[in-house]
Amino acid sequence: MLIDNRDIFFSRRRIFEAFGGYAKSQLHRMTHIKFEGYMGAKRKSLVEKYGYDCKNAGHCIRLLKLGIELLNTGALQVYRENDRQLFIDIKTGKYPLPEVQLMAEKLFVELKDAFEDSILPMENNSNTINALLIEIIKIVNSGIGAE
Repeated sequence: MLIDNRDIFFSRRRIFEAFGGYAKSQLHRMTHIKFEGYMGAKRKSLVEKYGYDCKNAGHCIRLLKLGIELLNTGALQVYRENDRQLFIDIKTGKYPLPEVQLMAEKLFVELKDAFEDSILPMENNSNTINALLIEIIKIVNSGIGAE
Protein backbone atom coordinates (compact mmCIF):
# COMPACT_ATOMS: atom_id res chain seq x y z
CA MET A 1 0.00 0.00 0.00
CA LEU A 2 2.85 2.38 0.75
CA ILE A 3 4.47 1.71 -2.62
CA ASP A 4 1.16 2.11 -4.44
CA ASN A 5 0.62 5.46 -2.70
CA ARG A 6 4.21 6.74 -2.59
CA ASP A 7 3.32 9.81 -4.63
CA ILE A 8 1.23 11.25 -1.77
CA PHE A 9 4.46 11.72 0.19
CA PHE A 10 6.08 13.89 -2.49
CA SER A 11 5.86 17.63 -2.16
CA ARG A 12 7.87 20.35 -3.82
CA ARG A 13 9.00 21.90 -0.56
CA ARG A 14 10.15 18.63 1.03
CA ILE A 15 12.00 17.49 -2.09
CA PHE A 16 13.69 20.85 -2.55
CA GLU A 17 14.72 21.13 1.09
CA ALA A 18 15.78 17.50 1.51
CA PHE A 19 17.76 17.04 -1.70
CA GLY A 20 19.10 20.59 -1.78
CA GLY A 21 20.03 20.62 1.90
CA TYR A 22 21.78 17.27 1.76
CA ALA A 23 23.62 18.28 -1.43
CA LYS A 24 24.81 21.51 0.26
CA SER A 25 26.17 19.51 3.19
CA GLN A 26 28.01 17.19 0.79
CA LEU A 27 29.43 20.19 -1.09
CA HIS A 28 30.72 21.60 2.18
CA ARG A 29 32.11 18.26 3.37
CA MET A 30 34.01 17.62 0.16
CA THR A 31 36.35 20.54 0.90
CA HIS A 32 36.25 20.56 4.72
CA ILE A 33 37.91 17.22 5.21
CA LYS A 34 38.32 15.38 8.47
CA PHE A 35 40.17 12.11 8.29
CA GLU A 36 37.95 10.09 10.56
CA GLY A 37 37.30 6.40 11.08
CA TYR A 38 34.73 6.17 8.29
CA MET A 39 37.38 6.95 5.69
CA GLY A 40 39.30 3.99 4.35
CA ALA A 41 42.81 4.17 2.96
CA LYS A 42 41.60 4.33 -0.66
CA ARG A 43 39.33 7.29 0.07
CA LYS A 44 42.03 9.09 2.05
CA SER A 45 44.48 8.66 -0.82
CA LEU A 46 41.93 10.15 -3.27
CA VAL A 47 41.46 13.15 -0.97
CA GLU A 48 45.21 13.64 -0.71
CA LYS A 49 45.69 13.25 -4.47
CA TYR A 50 42.86 15.52 -5.66
CA GLY A 51 42.48 17.93 -2.72
CA TYR A 52 38.82 17.19 -2.11
CA ASP A 53 36.63 14.28 -1.06
CA CYS A 54 35.53 12.75 -4.35
CA LYS A 55 32.90 10.57 -2.67
CA ASN A 56 31.13 13.60 -1.17
CA ALA A 57 31.38 15.31 -4.56
CA GLY A 58 29.70 12.36 -6.26
CA HIS A 59 26.92 12.35 -3.65
CA CYS A 60 26.39 16.09 -4.08
CA ILE A 61 25.94 15.87 -7.85
CA ARG A 62 23.81 12.71 -7.64
CA LEU A 63 21.49 14.29 -5.05
CA LEU A 64 21.01 17.39 -7.16
CA LYS A 65 20.26 15.40 -10.31
CA LEU A 66 17.82 13.14 -8.44
CA GLY A 67 16.05 16.13 -6.87
CA ILE A 68 15.71 17.92 -10.20
CA GLU A 69 14.38 14.79 -11.87
CA LEU A 70 11.92 14.12 -9.06
CA LEU A 71 10.60 17.67 -9.16
CA ASN A 72 10.29 17.55 -12.96
CA THR A 73 8.74 14.10 -13.31
CA GLY A 74 7.27 13.15 -9.95
CA ALA A 75 9.17 9.86 -10.18
CA LEU A 76 12.25 8.79 -8.27
CA GLN A 77 14.65 6.81 -10.46
CA VAL A 78 17.27 5.44 -8.07
CA TYR A 79 19.02 3.14 -10.52
CA ARG A 80 20.95 5.44 -12.81
CA GLU A 81 21.71 4.44 -16.39
CA ASN A 82 22.13 7.77 -18.18
CA ASP A 83 24.42 9.49 -15.68
CA ARG A 84 25.97 6.51 -13.90
CA GLN A 85 29.36 7.02 -15.55
CA LEU A 86 29.39 10.68 -14.55
CA PHE A 87 29.03 9.73 -10.88
CA ILE A 88 31.75 7.11 -11.18
CA ASP A 89 34.06 9.60 -12.86
CA ILE A 90 33.46 12.19 -10.13
CA LYS A 91 34.03 9.65 -7.37
CA THR A 92 37.29 8.54 -8.93
CA GLY A 93 38.67 12.06 -9.24
CA LYS A 94 38.38 12.53 -13.00
CA TYR A 95 36.95 16.02 -12.48
CA PRO A 96 39.05 18.78 -10.86
CA LEU A 97 37.52 20.52 -7.85
CA PRO A 98 36.62 23.79 -9.66
CA GLU A 99 34.76 21.82 -12.33
CA VAL A 100 32.75 19.87 -9.73
CA GLN A 101 31.94 23.10 -7.89
CA LEU A 102 30.76 24.75 -11.12
CA MET A 103 28.67 21.69 -11.98
CA ALA A 104 27.07 21.82 -8.52
CA GLU A 105 26.44 25.57 -8.82
CA LYS A 106 24.59 25.06 -12.11
CA LEU A 107 22.61 22.14 -10.70
CA PHE A 108 21.54 24.19 -7.65
CA VAL A 109 20.07 26.74 -10.10
CA GLU A 110 18.32 23.93 -11.99
CA LEU A 111 16.96 22.56 -8.70
CA LYS A 112 15.51 25.97 -7.82
CA ASP A 113 13.98 26.28 -11.30
CA ALA A 114 12.52 22.77 -11.06
CA PHE A 115 11.07 23.66 -7.64
CA GLU A 116 9.36 26.74 -9.08
CA ASP A 117 8.07 24.94 -12.20
CA SER A 118 7.08 21.59 -10.65
CA ILE A 119 3.49 20.40 -10.87
CA LEU A 120 3.88 18.54 -7.58
CA PRO A 121 1.92 19.98 -4.67
CA MET A 122 3.78 22.54 -2.55
CA GLU A 123 2.95 20.59 0.64
CA ASN A 124 1.82 17.07 1.43
CA ASN A 125 -1.88 16.52 2.04
CA SER A 126 -1.81 15.38 5.67
CA ASN A 127 -5.44 14.19 5.51
CA THR A 128 -4.62 11.80 2.66
CA ILE A 129 -1.51 10.52 4.43
CA ASN A 130 -3.41 10.07 7.71
CA ALA A 131 -6.20 8.19 5.93
CA LEU A 132 -3.64 5.81 4.44
CA LEU A 133 -2.03 5.33 7.85
CA ILE A 134 -5.39 4.51 9.43
CA GLU A 135 -6.14 2.01 6.65
CA ILE A 136 -2.76 0.30 7.16
CA ILE A 137 -3.29 0.14 10.94
CA LYS A 138 -6.73 -1.42 10.43
CA ILE A 139 -5.25 -4.07 8.14
CA VAL A 140 -2.40 -4.82 10.55
CA ASN A 141 -4.74 -4.99 13.55
CA SER A 142 -7.17 -7.28 11.73
CA GLY A 143 -4.36 -9.81 11.36
CA ILE A 144 -3.42 -9.81 15.06
CA GLY A 145 -4.44 -12.98 16.83
CA ALA A 146 -5.75 -14.50 13.61
CA GLU A 147 -3.82 -17.70 14.24
